[in-house]
Order: sequence, then C-alpha cells, then structure tokens
Amino acid sequence: VLTRSGAGEMQPDLMLRLAELYTEKYKLYFFKESESWGKKMDAYLALPLEQQKLRAKPVLESGSSKRWLSKAVDVLQAIPHQKIPYSRLDEVYYFLAFNQWELDRKTEAVRNFEKIIQSFPNSKFSSEAYRYVADYAFANRDFGKAGRFYERAAKQGESPARPRILYGLAWAKFKLQDYRGAVNTMKDAIVWLEQEVYRLGVKVRLSTYMDTDDVLDDTLVALYQNGERLRPENGYPMRLILPGWEAVLNVKWLH
Repeated sequence: VLTRSGAGEMQPDLMLRLAELYTEKYKLYFFKESESWGKKMDAYLALPLEQQKLRAKPVLESGSSKRWLSKAVDVLQAIPHQKIPYSRLDEVYYFLAFNQWELDRKTEAVRNFEKIIQSFPNSKFSSEAYRYVADYAFANRDFGKAGRFYERAAKQGESPARPRILYGLAWAKFKLQDYRGAVNTMKDAIVWLEQEVYRLGVKVRLSTYMDTDDVLDDTLVALYQNGERLRPENGYPMRLILPGWEAVLNVKWLH
C-alpha cells in the first residue's frame, strides 16, 4: 500500500502503523529469545557448581528481535521527512526515541527526545522526554543538567513516572551536595506516592517491616507484563514482585 501513489495523506499514518507492527514482531521474538535463555539458565543452574565453572554462562541472544526493532526505527525515522503535514509527529519522535533507547542507541534517542521538548512543549510525551534526557545526563555524570531536566519533567503535570522523576531529582541534588534539597525531594516523592495510593482507595503501610527470610523464596523480578516487555510507566526495565504484599512495595525501575 505504501508504494502506491494513491497513499497520499495517509502515508504517515500507514508508516506509523507499519512501525507498530514491526515492534509487535520484536516483542514476539524477544519473548521467545527470553524463554529460550530462561530454559538454558535453568539447566545451567541445575548443574553442580564444579560443572558450572567449566561451562560458559548462557547469554540472551537477541539478534533476531533487534532486527525487527531496527526495522521499526528505520520506518519511524522516515516519517518526519514526508512532505505531508502530520499531527502525530510528537508521537513518532517519542516511539522512535524509545525504540532507539531499547537498542542501546541512547545518544540518538536523546536527540529525538530533545526534539519533543523543543518542538512540542505541550505534548503528552514531554514529561517522559525530559525524564529520559535527565536519566542520560545523570548516567554521564552531568548532574547539573540531570537536575534541571528532572525538575522540568516534574512540572509537566501528573505522570505515572512521577515517583521515578522525583527519585532521580533527589539523587541529582545529592550528587551536587544539596543534601537538604535531596532529603526534601525524597520526602515529596513519598508523600506523593502515599496520596496517590490513598486516592485509589488502597491503604498502604509504607513502613511495613518485612522479614527477608520469609519473602526471599517467593520474590520475583518481572521483565514482562501481559506477554510484553514492561513499559516505562510500569517499571521498565525490571520490577520487584512481592506476592502477598501491598503493590506499592513492588519497587519499579530496577537496574
């Protein structure tokens, strides 16, 4: 359909849909790769320690899935170059940047997150764009820039990632030796979380004491939700799962 001259104004929408389909393929292949790796790891861990030392530890082979994600990136990169006005360009740049981040092409991803910030300041994706740029700056030890961008992310309105934003801001302040500001920001994160939880009608004991011996055997680290990789708002890249405990204790954004 895309190669037909009649595609016209529908071309950007069709290209975005194609990128979404490629991304779905990526998720399917990544799930299969992870499943295969999990079986290999189970077999490896079942070996006696002496034999484990003689064998290479299984690694996740994600070449097939990444090829599909790269296809999605190629299509998304082409959309802004179409000579057709498109009202969803902020969405295009967001998913382009997000997929580049997944492929560990973080420098490219940050450039596209910055395009959202500069060209689409009122976009619903702007808060996440600020957060990713801040995360990148923090990882590269540019704590001043990280702090500024976390602050801007926090001002963009309510976001499921707000606790993560405040957490990052608190650590940026700590690295800049603003210890009082760091403590106050961390308190703000806790207060916001408590208010949000109570707003949802769930009473949570944030100071709950947990005996690690009791929960260790049941504790899980989640990489997927509903058959796909965790989304950023749900705790990507990993989320702690404590069966039988309040959801707020299932810590998000583990590394």
